[in-house]
Amino acid sequence: MLDVAVIEDPAAAEVSLDPVRSRLLAELSEPRSATMLAARVGLPRQKVNYHLKALERHGLVELVEERRKGNVTERVMRATAASYVISPVALAEVQPDPSRSPDQLSARWLLAVAARLVRDVGQLITGAAKARKKVATFAIDGEIRFASAADRAAFAEELAGAVAALVSKYHDGTAEGGRDHRLIVAVHPSVTARPVETTRPRHRPRSCSMRHEFEVRKEILIPATPEQVWEAISTGPGVDSWFMGHNEIEPRGGGAVTQSLMGATWTATVTAWEPSKRFTYQGEEQPDGTFMAWDYLIEGREGASTALRLVHSGFLGDDWEAQYDALQTGDGIYLQKLLAYLKHFPGRTSTFNTLIPGTQVSDKERVWDTFKSALGVTGPLAQGDRVVLTVDGLPKAEGVVESTGYPSIPSVCTDDALYTFMHGYRDTVVVEQHSFVPGVDAKATEDAWKGWLATAFA
Repeated sequence: MLDVAVIEDPAAAEVSLDPVRSRLLAELSEPRSATMLAARVGLPRQKVNYHLKALERHGLVELVEERRKGNVTERVMRATAASYVISPVALAEVQPDPSRSPDQLSARWLLAVAARLVRDVGQLITGAAKARKKVATFAIDGEIRFASAADRAAFAEELAGAVAALVSKYHDGTAEGGRDHRLIVAVHPSVTARPVETTRPRHRPRSCSMRHEFEVRKEILIPATPEQVWEAISTGPGVDSWFMGHNEIEPRGGGAVTQSLMGATWTATVTAWEPSKRFTYQGEEQPDGTFMAWDYLIEGREGASTALRLVHSGFLGDDWEAQYDALQTGDGIYLQKLLAYLKHFPGRTSTFNTLIPGTQVSDKERVWDTFKSALGVTGPLAQGDRVVLTVDGLPKAEGVVESTGYPSIPSVCTDDALYTFMHGYRDTVVVEQHSFVPGVDAKATEDAWKGWLATAFA
């Protein structure tokens, strides 16, 4: 671990300034696992892991060791430095420039010189570390008390003269193999140090205006060919058959992706288009700097199956914790829906799909039991169970449970439809239906689901 590290990357600077991540960096002066950190900072282990991944991506923490505990591998992390300094390089075009208005008696010019010092020494340290060398530097730090302003001025004049004499003695502008060095001499009034507040906050710090970087990684093995998976994730009708809303996709790099859902339209741009291999798109950046991006990687496997990897990333806003929890759960649910679609309805696309949100219900056991009641189930429910959809206003239909994820039921498949019962963002209960036969009465179906949600969760 370094004593001090300089942060030059703007994204790394932003990550380090997050109050929670700053606290984690301080705690990681000693190697600790996510479980150990969670107990110290009062956050769930999942949240701690989320922050650690962001810190690790930007080189602010590093892996010390991996410990095997049963079926779980615990990663022990440590901060890369005991303390950090953000270089003016992170400010790009607005970093201070001492050459703009040099003034030996200006405190602001002194600040600009000090900023350049941080920038230059930071770059020297970075370069020396890569070359496994040391940087030749020298510094004096001390205090002096002047009896009067006149004494301070006289000291400054004599100091300047002494430095000029030393420079004249040792400077050799023609020396072959010589190297230029930056010389800085500064005097400023001492500042009384203020105690740093170290009391642990009772509530988790929240940011009102900062973006929060996130990344969700999921992988699933689908019993379908890479071509079938590609068709399902990269075409509008394919996406409509398992995802939310109505989707349109221009099949090319730079093409537009449009999703319409509940009266709102969301747009994105295709950033990678490699048929049957990779499909990536990124949403428009919002005024607060938030955006999302999806990266699908397709890899064919034996037995006409396909491994699909999803990296869902971007920046979330003020409600980032609830949003992240919803994405972590929701991404997995939608991949399970994709699997169910390709398994039960290959070569078909939905003729009707809808998403109906209900109320917010925090009692997971109640949500689970109510969802099961729509399937005519009162006891345990597991993958592969045969069920009967039993909702007033909808025809009864026999089906099979393709996946469960308490308290959600990601996929129930009948002969003609794919159903999803989800406990989603901020405990909102949601029902989705994708039908694969013509002639579905859209209004009657949506009214039936709205009525069931209102009655079942009253």
